[in-house]
Amino acid sequence: MSEPQRPRVVHLIDQPEGGAAVAAKRLAQALPSGQIQAEIWVLGRSHPLQHLPTTTFLEQKSGPRLSERLIKNFSKGWAQLVRRKRQRELLLSALQEKQPDVLHLHNLHASALQHEDLALIPPSINLAWTMHDCWPWAPWAYRWKDEAGADEIQGADRRPAHEGLAARRQFFAKRKSTILVSPSNWLAREAQRNEAQDVHVTVIPNGVSCEVFNPVPKLQARAAIGLNPTKVWLGLSAASFDRRKGADILMAALEILRRNNIGVVLWGNCKGMNVPESVELFTAGYVKDEKHQALLYSACDLFVCPSRIDNLPNTILESMACETPVVASNIGGIPDMVRPGHTGWLFTPNTPHACADALNQALHDREKWAAYGERCRKIVEGEYSIALQASRYTSLYLNMICRSKL
Repeated sequence: MSEPQRPRVVHLIDQPEGGAAVAAKRLAQALPSGQIQAEIWVLGRSHPLQHLPTTTFLEQKSGPRLSERLIKNFSKGWAQLVRRKRQRELLLSALQEKQPDVLHLHNLHASALQHEDLALIPPSINLAWTMHDCWPWAPWAYRWKDEAGADEIQGADRRPAHEGLAARRQFFAKRKSTILVSPSNWLAREAQRNEAQDVHVTVIPNGVSCEVFNPVPKLQARAAIGLNPTKVWLGLSAASFDRRKGADILMAALEILRRNNIGVVLWGNCKGMNVPESVELFTAGYVKDEKHQALLYSACDLFVCPSRIDNLPNTILESMACETPVVASNIGGIPDMVRPGHTGWLFTPNTPHACADALNQALHDREKWAAYGERCRKIVEGEYSIALQASRYTSLYLNMICRSKL
């Protein structure tokens, strides 16, 4: 008697880099191969170092045509329509050929696809959509208030907001069985409170490998990368240091503190960053190797996440797994992980003086760092391991497939 066919789950992402792509690839690789056939489809163009055995770059053989490039010289809007049509046809053709049981959507707003295109996905294919930001249900990825109380928006739709909202409502009305998955409690509440009231929303936090992100003894880690062992080192990392990530808030806070015993270990693009003269800066550039990332986290006394808004940053989980406590903005999903008195210190977002106060308190609490670090590790092991995340998603997929057959 033959074994039952393993369900096929396809993870769709808009580009091969960034926090959402990292989370999607980690999940796809962690799913139990004995239960799930998992693969990744990428709409963005490929890079030789980003190929995985289970990854397909849908635009690999049909990237932007010469005609599309020529059209872009005359009208970016027309070129976008051509790109959208091409990506829609590529996706629907691949789905027709592969017939997956579940299409798991991740970030898509860097692609040309819109909700009207997703509504064309055959109803026989179950849809799960991990909300790495607000874009699945809102016409922007993130919206927050600036220092003057005005709205700042990142990742806005290419059309008026009311049209984007209408398209999303129509999509969810047509695909009511779609399950929205939020990595954080904050984003789940936001989705249910706004445009996704009639859609099922569940919370499954992102996970990290506790084998890969494993603490290295601090002096050993510092010696390995050449850090002064007598300074207090703060970690700072992001795929892109845009305004939302708030690196300028940390630098302004360090200018307020004016301590000459503090250094910053930074990995990512630090171009244009205004670092106070009193602060020593160690830059590691772009670090793809996760073992080396773990070494950097381990070398730091504290990790700082000064985001103006954020969901469930991978960097915080990675730091906690390496037993490095966190100083972070009290915003979005960050308080799920950074728990005052246990794993770190929180401060009012978008406020350099509040960040400086939190850093000052953390420095005052130096004797607590080791205990905080141990608790960080235990919380990641118990609540945010990649194995736990994979198990929860496996149950979700199997339940979706069973319900669709009733």
